[in-house]
Amino acid sequence: MTTLTPTSTLPKIIAIVDCEDHGPCDPEPSAYCPHCGAGGRYIMRFICEDGKVHGAMKGCIQLYPRHRLTAQVEAVFAKQRQYQKNKWNLPSWDTNVINACHSLGAGQINCAEWENRVRAEFAKRDAYHNAKYGGRRFGRR
Repeated sequence: MTTLTPTSTLPKIIAIVDCEDHGPCDPEPSAYCPHCGAGGRYIMRFICEDGKVHGAMKGCIQLYPRHRLTAQVEAVFAKQRQYQKNKWNLPSWDTNVINACHSLGAGQINCAEWENRVRAEFAKRDAYHNAKYGGRRFGRR
């Protein structure tokens, strides 16, 4: 039996990389949570600010605190999956955000450098959209 780590000592989530489906759980669980050892089906893989790629199931991932840029970075990874399905090219600023996340996961950069790179790429994207569309965003009226 493993003990859960107190929430205050868990690293902040930077981005959720993927979700592994290990098939149906009939009658035994098909996978076990890398965080606590509970049985289940889906394991989420995510990069934390300590630069390591961690895994946990849905219930355990909620224990991890999130970095303030996590929602925007997760949207970039979701956009990447959608663009791959449609065989489209991802914009360069999104590619650079993904590369920064992988560099952090590989230990090539630290969290502060990652945050600087991601903020710079989001600033480039916003500047482009402001110049092209006059500050208007798609989908909002």
